[in-house]
Amino acid sequence: MIISPEGDTKWEKLRPLAVRGSHESTLQVSCCPISQRLLVDGNPVKFFQGHNLWGTEDVHGLAQATLIALVSRGLEIPGEVIEATGQGKFSISRIDLTQMFSTGSRPRAMNALRQLSEVSTMRYGGRGTIAENGTLYFRKHSRRESVKIYAKGRELEAKDHRLPAELLHRDKLIEYADDKLRIEVVLRAMHLRDSGLELAGNWCDTTASSLYAESIAKLEIPDMTELTGDALEALPTRLRLVHETWKAGSDMRVTLSRRSFYRYRAELLKYGIDIGVPQPKDMSNVVRLRTIIECTPAQVPEWARGTSLYFEPRRTA
Repeated sequence: MIISPEGDTKWEKLRPLAVRGSHESTLQVSCCPISQRLLVDGNPVKFFQGHNLWGTEDVHGLAQATLIALVSRGLEIPGEVIEATGQGKFSISRIDLTQMFSTGSRPRAMNALRQLSEVSTMRYGGRGTIAENGTLYFRKHSRRESVKIYAKGRELEAKDHRLPAELLHRDKLIEYADDKLRIEVVLRAMHLRDSGLELAGNWCDTTASSLYAESIAKLEIPDMTELTGDALEALPTRLRLVHETWKAGSDMRVTLSRRSFYRYRAELLKYGIDIGVPQPKDMSNVVRLRTIIECTPAQVPEWARGTSLYFEPRRTA
């Protein structure tokens, strides 16, 4: 609650009500009496499906279906509000855009994650940081935009992320997630407001995928390809020495002066070498990162379509 110096209440928010959805998932619902705004916090997709292995790009339909579900659980929401929500007349304060990639096995997913933590950077955000749970974060504390990468199969083993025991096809879901590498983009209020996307009505069918691609494009993942003997011979001697030092695992930002670092980096980039990214300590088991990240994204399996495991807002409506 916010009260002005004159004693007038400027802003007030009632205590959130936890509304249970599918299985153990819940949404926190509250209301601001002064502005007459309904606030919904949580993961609507998980609320309906009982898991978040996949979702929907239909932001308007998902929001409208959520309000309809809240009404079915006893909340009083005017019909005109529900109709307006389906037309995009609501605000978004945060949205998570995700995609999963098949790697072939859990070890490959974990190895790719390890390599990404060692060599990748995010434009304007620098290198990522690994949390205790194994998640790789880029710009973790940004108020605008952040990216996190993790092995989905491993996450489902954590106590707070285990799938409900009674969930339909639970074993199949766990098997499906086992080899998946998940890259998640989190867009917060400041970014959405500055992009004109705080109002859901400004979203179209392709907005989510476009925003995701735009954020992922900021990840800089160097190729792990070795220079051939001929290519090495073509390098000027001074560049060859810098390349060999970098290849041995030295951090060139520390080894060279700032001016020399950027001069050498610009020259070596012409040969496809980025000395701004340290080499992995162990190159014996390197997963070709670009192959993994640029492979065909994992699709919703056929056995899940048409079941409660795959919520399609418009189809349900």
